[in-house]
Amino acid sequence: MNIHILLLLTKLIGVFANTEKVIFVGPERNSVLISEYYNIWNLCLQTLSPRHETLRTQVLAEFPSLISKYGRDSWFLLDGISKGQRFEVRICWTATQPTSFHLVTHEISKVHKSLNLKSSLEQYSRSRKLDANDSYEMKVKNHHDLKNTELIESSVLLLQISATADYYTSKTSLMQNPLPVYVDIILDPYFLNIIPMSLLTTTAYILMLAIGGWYFATFLIYWAHSFLLMDINLQKKSL
Repeated sequence: MNIHILLLLTKLIGVFANTEKVIFVGPERNSVLISEYYNIWNLCLQTLSPRHETLRTQVLAEFPSLISKYGRDSWFLLDGISKGQRFEVRICWTATQPTSFHLVTHEISKVHKSLNLKSSLEQYSRSRKLDANDSYEMKVKNHHDLKNTELIESSVLLLQISATADYYTSKTSLMQNPLPVYVDIILDPYFLNIIPMSLLTTTAYILMLAIGGWYFATFLIYWAHSFLLMDINLQKKSL
């Protein structure tokens, strides 16, 4: 009975949660002017880094069109990305908000060279600045003390998340302005570029169970073999 309940709960968890991800490798660090680096942080984007791996926020979605194939764009900063390190960015949302997500990471130079990407980034940045809080403004002001001619080693990537509303309703207002989607965005580095760090504990647990199961099976075989030998010896003595 308990097993049936556990299986039912597992299925329910799968129903009420969706996940989309993108895997990438940290690029070469490029030397950029401090002025350019400041401009990046002045975009007022939310940031993910190996020290701050999880971000709970909301993104806006829209229905696909000829102009916007993947829906509405949201932009985020990925900071502290190590060269050659494999990372995974996951976005999780509830199935009660049917949405299709498209995730892409970009180097800053690529965005600056693309008119479409640059326009999308600037548009999102303007919308973010309207809701900028005091703590972020103080963080941005700290960059004013840096020299504009100084070179630094940049380890920043831009994450573009496109959200498409994936449902139909008879409500005209909802079709014109889909509700914001509440999401968790997770930056997950890979251990030895093999498996995500978040799965390391689970993998170790499975390995321990496998090794323990092997030793236990070996013990059972040895015990059964000893029992059979003892029974055979007793039968021989009785003869």
